[in-house]
Amino acid sequence: MLVSGALTTRTWCGTPPSTSLLNNGNAYDGLACLFGIRNTFSFRPLAEGRGFPSDASEGLRTEYAAYGNSTDVQGTTQITWAELASTDWQETDNSGTRSRDMVAGD
Repeated sequence: MLVSGALTTRTWCGTPPSTSLLNNGNAYDGLACLFGIRNTFSFRPLAEGRGFPSDASEGLRTEYAAYGNSTDVQGTTQITWAELASTDWQETDNSGTRSRDMVAGD
């Protein structure tokens, strides 16, 4: 599964190194708490199903278009750095035992 897409302060662009942490191994818990993907622990997703950003850069539009109807595409969403910065990383899943901080990684 590919996780891609991020932003600068003004224009949506390609994935920065910090987001690429989700591309390594099994990151489903992190994907669940951020985007609602395979959310078996019932986290409240931060940015589920928002679609492709209308103000995306041409480079990101080209990269996204290359996937076409790929079976690797689970959905499209977006999140801002401001949203990530203001997130309560101690918020837990429905069981109360796993925090966003525990599953989203460093």
